[in-house]
Amino acid sequence: MEERIFKGPINEQLKSALLYIKNNVIAEKVFKEENKEEAIRVKNYSFVALEEFISNAIYQRSYQIHERITIRIEKEQIEITSFRGPDRSISDEDMKNFNMRARRFRNRRIGDFLKELHLVEGRNTGFLLL
Repeated sequence: MEERIFKGPINEQLKSALLYIKNNVIAEKVFKEENKEEAIRVKNYSFVALEEFISNAIYQRSYQIHERITIRIEKEQIEITSFRGPDRSISDEDMKNFNMRARRFRNRRIGDFLKELHLVEGRNTGFLLL
């Protein structure tokens, strides 16, 4: 098990974590089919999705609780933990139905900062899971 701790301003921590994931976690496999010009490219994880999830973890984190955001990378999954968890306005029923739209934002100033970096929109658009 390896542990990486990214320090500094929020934008540098986010940038470093995403760069680490892009260079050390994301892998691509290329399959060439016979009689086809284009190869099929498959990645183990979507970088765009991870960028969205990690940015949202920073945006929605409770800064009153002094716990780090953790990203656990395992062979079969990536788990992102950001304390205090989902906003209280999202019910268990909403989570079961994948209807997780919070109407309140915990950290508007951080959200504005992440918007300037083009990492979040702040419009409850999120990331579409197919």
